[in-house]
Amino acid sequence: MGTPNKTYIQTYYLIVISVIILSIAMVIIAFPTSGWDFVIDCHAVEVVKDGGNPYQYDQLLEKSHMEGMFFWYPPISLLLYEKACQGFRLNYHIIWSLLLIATFIVIASARKKNSRSLLMVLLISGFLGSYWNFRTGNIGIFQLLFYAIAIYFLLYKRPFLSGIVLTLMCYPKLIHFILAPIFLFFQKRKKIYFVIGLLFSFIILSLTSMILFPKMTADYFPNMISGPQLEDVDHLALVDHFIPLSMGGGKHNPSLVLLLFSIFNGHQYLSLLVYFLIIVIIGLIYLKYHKHRTKYSDNLMFALVSVFLVYPRLKPYTFILVVIPVYFLINDFKLKHIINMILITCYFPIFLFAAGYAFNMYGDFLWVDYGQYLSLVLFYIYYLHLFFNQYSTSRHKMR
Repeated sequence: MGTPNKTYIQTYYLIVISVIILSIAMVIIAFPTSGWDFVIDCHAVEVVKDGGNPYQYDQLLEKSHMEGMFFWYPPISLLLYEKACQGFRLNYHIIWSLLLIATFIVIASARKKNSRSLLMVLLISGFLGSYWNFRTGNIGIFQLLFYAIAIYFLLYKRPFLSGIVLTLMCYPKLIHFILAPIFLFFQKRKKIYFVIGLLFSFIILSLTSMILFPKMTADYFPNMISGPQLEDVDHLALVDHFIPLSMGGGKHNPSLVLLLFSIFNGHQYLSLLVYFLIIVIIGLIYLKYHKHRTKYSDNLMFALVSVFLVYPRLKPYTFILVVIPVYFLINDFKLKHIINMILITCYFPIFLFAAGYAFNMYGDFLWVDYGQYLSLVLFYIYYLHLFFNQYSTSRHKMR
């Protein structure tokens, strides 16, 4: 961070402390009505205990009375939920908090130079990711820990272990295997070990699931491919699992592709054309960045941020995964720039979220509906501005 003056230091800590307090307060306020994803998963455990199959929608609905809610995770996850569900809402809040602490320790260990306060504020408040995980009870923070460990092993040249842990992160939600090519590309040596670790872990998990839950495993994989088997409901195609065209965009699905659908009034081909054009543009920007940036970790983290920008399926809780590469990228900037980035990544999405509810703006204003995604775009633009301005300045000095 350099040697900032006293005013910047005071401003920084004021912002950090206030946004952490605000984020924790939001979780506490939402507590009485939180955890619907976790609750449905616990009902899935009850269905299994009664000899049923949670992948059969009617059986799950009879137990949960929660229409439109499904159990999406692999059968082997029921072993974890059986323990975690003893206590319901309070229990997962405690578990999620412990997982955040563990993630903090892993990432702090991955860097020699750390700003622990910056890492803390991003994990707790960045892009509203933690808030949505606590509010919904989704497993994003559980995946965050494995994601952090996979990055740790990648940075410390442990390709086999990196592959194993990345599979543990991706297995509950197959969409995240999109990240595997990035990890493979940035393996410094013995890339085949990463692939072996990835496949080994996937095969072991799948075989274990088939042995322990043969009937449910047989139902799980078709559900992941074609969607839940419901009468009078169109089955979700495989493309819809990765690019959720049938879902409405907005605060519950703030992805780029659904934003384009909203902008172009649902014109599918035009939206997808622009979407793939943006992917090409972001790819070209990355190539230019990679040409000028020699630091290995920054190239990796910027690649991960770039992928999340065009992630085909983004849920509010998925944004928790973005905070790790963001932390690595901004940790070495001057304090005044870090302050601006905290305002963009932490305060800005909270402000839009509060405005959306206070003034009933959701559904009427795209910049409110897609507030989390907009904050990520603003971070991306601001970071590139600082980076290329810094690069231009260094080149000018060399002359």
